[in-house]
Amino acid sequence: MVETIERIVDASLEHDVDLHSEQRHILLEHLVATLEVLSESTEPAVYLEELTSSEIDHLYPLFIEAEEEILVGFKELETFTELIEKVSHIPKSKCCIYSKAGLTLFAEIAIDYLFSFTSLSVADLYMLGPCLISNLPLKYLENLEPKVFVQVFVPLGNIFQPKKAQIKVVQKLITQYAKNSALTKSQNTLFFEKLSSLALFYPFEEMATNLTQWNRVVAL
Repeated sequence: MVETIERIVDASLEHDVDLHSEQRHILLEHLVATLEVLSESTEPAVYLEELTSSEIDHLYPLFIEAEEEILVGFKELETFTELIEKVSHIPKSKCCIYSKAGLTLFAEIAIDYLFSFTSLSVADLYMLGPCLISNLPLKYLENLEPKVFVQVFVPLGNIFQPKKAQIKVVQKLITQYAKNSALTKSQNTLFFEKLSSLALFYPFEEMATNLTQWNRVVAL
């Protein structure tokens, strides 16, 4: 059964035909049932040990939206590193086929597995890949340095769609980045060009204040 599921996933990747969330869920259910029989256990940390590195390389799309219990079980195994690495290489264009909730949960468990701190660096974030970075849990987003945030999130483009609770954090990071950059009026256009799509989240009131200050400087 594992080989059959593996062939189905491989065929979808080979022909660039994305499996729907429900299809991935059904395949994962069959996979888990098979592994439980093989391992004679219903404990995720036990039955997931039945998967080889090669099988994880092929089956990784099924685990991106897996239930928390399964991911927590995977977290106890060394092979979780391989699963994270496979997910980190998913191209930006494919992030949208997975649910934001699933990616956020996966990101939270992956970060907890890889790091023992909440303030992530550029190198730390790049280990996660675009799909997980663009769905970074709030507690990690709000602990980013403004410079790190801009450097990593600008290249993500429109795949970064922060939730309502995250927008204020994004605005704070961008505002602080602008202050740290000590911008002059002549640098205004370059600043917004550098922010790219993140400029959409720049606080309007902050923009108005800056423009007023710049106009006063010019008048002097």
